[in-house]
Amino acid sequence: MNPTSECGSLGAQDHEGRRLANREFSKPVVLQAGAGTGKTTALVARIVVHALGPGFEKSASTLRERRAEVSDERIAARVLGRIVAITFTEAAAAEMARRTGEAFLEVAAGRIPEGIQEDELPAQIGDRKKRARALASALDRLVVRTLHAFARRLLAAHPLEAGLHPGFEVDADGSATASVVREAFEVRLRDALEGDREDPLFRLLLRGASMRRVEEDLQELATRGVLPEWLERDPFDAEEIARLVERLRAALESLCGAVGSSLAGSKMAKVPAETLARAADARDRLATFASVEGVAGMRALGEIVAELAGRTKVLEDWAGDEFSKTVRKLVPEASLARARSAAAILHPLLAWLGELDAETLDLARRVLAPLLREVRETLRRRGLVSYDDLLRDAVRLLRESESVRECERAAIDQILVDEFQDTDALQCELVAWLALDGDADERPGLFLVGDPKQSIYGWRGADLRAYEGFLERVRRAGGCFGFLSVNHRSVAPILDEVARVMRPAMQPKAGVQPAFEDLESSQPLPDSSAFEAGRCHPVEYWISRELPPPPGGTRSDVATQLEARAIARDVSRLVREHGVEPRRIAILLRSLTQVEEILRSLREAEVPHAVARDQGYYRRREIADASALVRCILDPADELAWIVVLRSSLVGAPDAALAPLHRLGIPARLAALDVRDAAALEALARDVSAALADVPDDLPGAPPGRPFEPALQYLIAALPLLRASHRDEPSDVFVARLRRLLLFEVGEASRPSGAFRHANLERFFRELDALLAHGASPAEALRWLRQSARDERDADEGRPLEAAEQAVQVMSIHKAKGLSFDHVYVAQLHRESRAAPARDLPAIAKPEGDRIALRLLDRSNATSQGLAVGAAETEAAEQVRALYVAMTRARHRLVLVGLWREAGRTTRNGRAHVGILKRREGGVPDLDLLAEQPEIVDPLGICWRASAKIPASSIVIAPDEATREGFERASRDATLLAEQKADAAARQARRFSAAVTAEAHEAFRERFEATLDSDERPTSGRGAETIVDSVAGRVGTAIHRSLEVLDPTLDREALERAMREVARPVLAHELEGEPFDAAVERVDDLVRRFAGSELALRLRGLAPHLVARELSVLLPPEAGGSGAVGSIVGSIDLVYRDPQDASFVVVDYKTDRVESDDEIAQAVARHAEQGARYALALERALGLETRPRFELWFLHPGRIVAAP
Repeated sequence: MNPTSECGSLGAQDHEGRRLANREFSKPVVLQAGAGTGKTTALVARIVVHALGPGFEKSASTLRERRAEVSDERIAARVLGRIVAITFTEAAAAEMARRTGEAFLEVAAGRIPEGIQEDELPAQIGDRKKRARALASALDRLVVRTLHAFARRLLAAHPLEAGLHPGFEVDADGSATASVVREAFEVRLRDALEGDREDPLFRLLLRGASMRRVEEDLQELATRGVLPEWLERDPFDAEEIARLVERLRAALESLCGAVGSSLAGSKMAKVPAETLARAADARDRLATFASVEGVAGMRALGEIVAELAGRTKVLEDWAGDEFSKTVRKLVPEASLARARSAAAILHPLLAWLGELDAETLDLARRVLAPLLREVRETLRRRGLVSYDDLLRDAVRLLRESESVRECERAAIDQILVDEFQDTDALQCELVAWLALDGDADERPGLFLVGDPKQSIYGWRGADLRAYEGFLERVRRAGGCFGFLSVNHRSVAPILDEVARVMRPAMQPKAGVQPAFEDLESSQPLPDSSAFEAGRCHPVEYWISRELPPPPGGTRSDVATQLEARAIARDVSRLVREHGVEPRRIAILLRSLTQVEEILRSLREAEVPHAVARDQGYYRRREIADASALVRCILDPADELAWIVVLRSSLVGAPDAALAPLHRLGIPARLAALDVRDAAALEALARDVSAALADVPDDLPGAPPGRPFEPALQYLIAALPLLRASHRDEPSDVFVARLRRLLLFEVGEASRPSGAFRHANLERFFRELDALLAHGASPAEALRWLRQSARDERDADEGRPLEAAEQAVQVMSIHKAKGLSFDHVYVAQLHRESRAAPARDLPAIAKPEGDRIALRLLDRSNATSQGLAVGAAETEAAEQVRALYVAMTRARHRLVLVGLWREAGRTTRNGRAHVGILKRREGGVPDLDLLAEQPEIVDPLGICWRASAKIPASSIVIAPDEATREGFERASRDATLLAEQKADAAARQARRFSAAVTAEAHEAFRERFEATLDSDERPTSGRGAETIVDSVAGRVGTAIHRSLEVLDPTLDREALERAMREVARPVLAHELEGEPFDAAVERVDDLVRRFAGSELALRLRGLAPHLVARELSVLLPPEAGGSGAVGSIVGSIDLVYRDPQDASFVVVDYKTDRVESDDEIAQAVARHAEQGARYALALERALGLETRPRFELWFLHPGRIVAAP
């Protein structure tokens, strides 16, 4: 039965909306479903009613006309195969399919599913049940997909018409696109460096543009499916400039007309009067501006407004409604409102003009347009499309091919779209081509469900203008509109407070903000003990002020701490005293950037909790440890992975054991072990025991009994077995053996948040198995493991199925959308949303009406700037909707927690949710009274409390004997740790590693400084360091890179050319402007010197005897561990075998500017220690009987010197 049949007018409206959804299948239907009204129930009900009734009968009739087999099963398969339900997440798609199947089973059992009236189903109960059983068995034919998945299916069905490879693949993570971009850009950069100085890329380089940023913008454009022709249009053509001039002139005219006469010549408001005078001058000059297109036109326009652009502080204040007392006294209120509106337009416009570099933007788009075309063509040849290209290509296919449109429409009876308020213009167009194009009797039925009041994904592309525009098209197509307005989630007092807050805040504006609409509750008030005892109210405001208040008011960080402790105390009380299940409690925040205070307080209160983070899978400790374990198996020489495994829960080795274990060279010995060589394994086990003998037993924090030692011995015995399994057995057997032998998941599951750790590891091993099963080589698997950890790719954490039943949920408001909880705390309401940074914004190129909005290298044209201003308005509107979403997650109790500042200390521009709440209907009581009394209950029944006075639970959990012993041991350990505090602090301050050549860097810095005149020398060490790092250091890197990949057999001319081809792009990625020019000059000089010296001849002769180039080195610190670092790292430039005696020789290239014998001798002395360390590393790694020789190859003088 419909639960709203006895409600008032809102209930009647809701009833009519549901009837419309279940009865109108020929016309487009839009159902606006408010929060908690059951939109998924409405979607499922429509599918069920259509499939059992008109859809079933239509398919049966069609099959009879075709003289095909007519059975319930055949009909059911056809009905469901012609229904397309589109959702925005895979999880939502799975949920809809599950609930649809359950509803069919309900009907088959003789029951009426929720949201359906009996008269909406077939009258004959027998027929109804038979059809339902057939439909339930054919559920896999139901098409429930995300929009991107639907677009992919469409393109896969018509690849040739879409101009795609028949076997095209989606580059979902952008890695293939990044590779193609890098290939194209490196070639383009090399051409620019060797070509004409008028090359746009070379000119960008001269203007100081970052080549790395150019490449990043190219990748962003390619990933976002931007078309090259959008960049080929002049961003500053005559029409663009004319529109900009008119915007400026109209705003200046409005400003001068509003307050000019009141402030003209005023001595009391001198600065505003001068600003207005300059505004009037700019207005008059713009009236006679002769438009010149291109960069020259923008330069001329900038000169007109230059003087006014320097006085934007007044305009900024006025745009924020901050008028001085004098101005308010002189200017009428109505005129101030006009001035505020004009200033809100002028301030960002003038700020943009003041920073605009039109020439750089023009050069950037001239560089990127052909590069983007090349990248897109390469990707298409390789059969790859980006995630965004799926939608763009699908829309283009439907737009250009009438036959494809007819084919697709003929295959669909009903299209349903969930969360339609979160669509963008492209997604709307895709749906329109399928459901609103062609003859009305040939279109599929269309059903849209959404709520514009819950549109909070503008940052992801959701566009209310597109949503409203589509609804207008539905109206013109004769569509019907219904409303769901009975909330089945929240009790009435919560919905009443939502209305009091939202009515003043959610003011309608086309394309920006929808109108607020009331909701009616169908839920009774809760009867839990907490509410009966008066300890909980349906709506509470907690004010996070210090008591007594400090002179300057409560700081934001202090308020965050106060409310975190208050929430933890209250949650603990609910769980312990009133039996509330933790899973029914949620703590919501605008973002999780400051969630640690809340988590710390929950831990201290011993409240089980789980954080629903948006990303973080690859950053989880258990995943990092599992990744390192697999790397140890696949690559025994991976020393870093070995150290990670030693410190993981598999072994748990203390820091004191790392150095003696490292000296044993365990990875190298394991790599050489045969799994059948028991004697070698026993020898290694004895050596490990001996190495660990000196590790103290009573290390602070270490468990008694040294459990890490047998764990390590077991791991050492298991690794050769696992390496053999990976080599000889199928991938699934290897992964299963790995999990069974080491039981890593069992250990992690027993630690805090064990269920989440286990879920993450389940996912990790599934992905590893899939990767290896698809034929990935060890090198490819290692690349995946290392790149995932290094790039920290975005991925959701694994979630155990039972986790929701175990813990209080801590999540962002966006993550909570679609969820509901009995008790909801919306915390940190005083935190302001941060404006997007002015720099490092992503590239944009997209049509905006008949214009192109363009932003490249942080420079934007006027159309893009206008979008940015509109985006700020949209963001402010979205903040209101985010608060609406947060408030409507609560079933029984809503607690709004934040710092409400004293008068005169309000947050500017309402960027904090507190600013919205303060404008609520009914006002705010005198919050100062909370210093004297525990709470205030206002006339509307809303409870106001001080966070500092929230009581803790009266129930104390007594520790058991084991816990008590743990406390005593912790106390002893704390005493020991306090005694060792100084040593621990010193060790913590140590760098983890240092370069072997650190002392050589310092010497080079001294020499460089000596070459400068006295007035050029830096006044601090930091200045010299900057010079060395930016020029000399990059020169050395470029030369070393070229020698690393150089073919030593090349003749002189080819050798010089090859070295420059490698070195110059390295410099271009690291340096810009004058430092780049200086570095190129130095590299060219060194290349010429090297190619004409005995060094090149020697290298050519050694070609058959080369062993390694750029060989990585990792050395332990000196004995005793008291050095300044924890390890020493470096890279050996060259290792070769002497042709005379086959001995090993270590070579280090030096780009020092040395000439005389004395200078060379001094340099050799400085680098002797470096050479000794390299030679020692090679000796230990290869087990040599004699230490290798060390040679220094000085490229500047062309000399080879053997170090002593």
